[in-house]
Amino acid sequence: LGTIVQHTMTVQDNDCPVKFEEASATQLESAGQLFFKVQLDEACALPVGVDFALSGTATLDTDFSYDQAPPYTITAGATEASFSVTLASDTVVENGDETAIFTLGSITNGKIGGTQDTLTLTIADDDMHFDFTAAASDVFEGDNTVQIEVVLDQASLFQTSVEFSVAAGSTAATEVYSVSTGSPLIFAAGDTTKVITVELEFDPTSQSDE
Repeated sequence: LGTIVQHTMTVQDNDCPVKFEEASATQLESAGQLFFKVQLDEACALPVGVDFALSGTATLDTDFSYDQAPPYTITAGATEASFSVTLASDTVVENGDETAIFTLGSITNGKIGGTQDTLTLTIADDDMHFDFTAAASDVFEGDNTVQIEVVLDQASLFQTSVEFSVAAGSTAATEVYSVSTGSPLIFAAGDTTKVITVELEFDPTSQSDE
């Protein structure tokens, strides 16, 4: 007999199931760099290569970019690998929010595990505009309460706010009104209209408009 009289064959498990850490995420387009993970339920003896397909309404290299393009590797003995994308902030008001959908594809030394094989990233447009519904208004001292409407040109997925200030048009004007709404105006997610409430005091003195 020769010197090698025994051979040991080890069958490596290549059924390591891969999934995304989360199924969905929503971020403002101004959020910058974002980090996500692909995961294994338990460590694998071999390195696991992970590639995925891209779909959705967001455009790669316009609305977002990979900091390092796939595929990614979960090293042997580890249970996860991170990847990052950077969102592009612009001043263009898009027609609604956009999505980047990452779907697990080719897996080396593993397989797609379970139903969490897709990550949907919603990129929320933050180029919204606030406006008064009117540039001026005429009211009477006896009106008591006046509401000035402020509108947002599109609903947001997030709470947003706008500050305002009040300046009297004349010295006498400060004596006949008070503003009961505090600044900033806070728009909850989905809100598009808020009001500034002004309380008018009745003044029996005859005088010019204020």
